[in-house]
Amino acid sequence: MYRKVLILGVALGSLFLLVGCSKAAPSAGNAVAPPASSGAPSAGNAVVSITMDEWHMKPSFTSVPAGKVTIMAIATGVQDHEAVLIKSTKAANSLVVKSETGKVDEVAAGETVGEVEVEAGTTEAGTFNLAPGHYVVICNLKDHYKNGMSFDLTVTGTTAK
Repeated sequence: MYRKVLILGVALGSLFLLVGCSKAAPSAGNAVAPPASSGAPSAGNAVVSITMDEWHMKPSFTSVPAGKVTIMAIATGVQDHEAVLIKSTKAANSLVVKSETGKVDEVAAGETVGEVEVEAGTTEAGTFNLAPGHYVVICNLKDHYKNGMSFDLTVTGTTAK
């Protein structure tokens, strides 16, 4: 009896050790969220992580220093999204939506700097050289903006010459 319990204990212990020490790679289509930032973004390498789901955009920062800024779009919902970066004098919640498309009129909003498109359950990123000023970040897929997917981003300081 003691021998059977000992063998079972060793077998279970080995199993737990194998499971606990194995490190499975994430499968395609499964995004791994980046670690939370521990402080304010620094000039030249700021990263704004944006968690997106139906119908929210949750940025890690709403103010970054001028220079290279990486926009990391993390789609945790069931729909695809995008983060369109527009230099604008308008507030993020006051942009004109075209009734026929359900999308923001990007030309009327300001100067589109770029965008990061992200499929549901994945993470994508793009890096942009941003001058100081006011920007809006929106999801400009049909009806996503009017459902609340936007925020204001302030870029501070001066751009290196």
